[in-house]
Amino acid sequence: MKRSATGAPLVLLLIEDNAVHAEMVMRSFEQHKVSNIIKHVEDDQAGN
Repeated sequence: MKRSATGAPLVLLLIEDNAVHAEMVMRSFEQHKVSNIIKHVEDDQAGN
């Protein structure tokens, strides 16, 4: 898991309005052993 300069785990923000695409991205992260916290929102307004 990647960590910030302070040692805190990095949180990845996935902004994707298509549920199928979001699931594909999440699976890819899992397959590539990305263990960071991943937050998924459906639009950029929710990501702010």
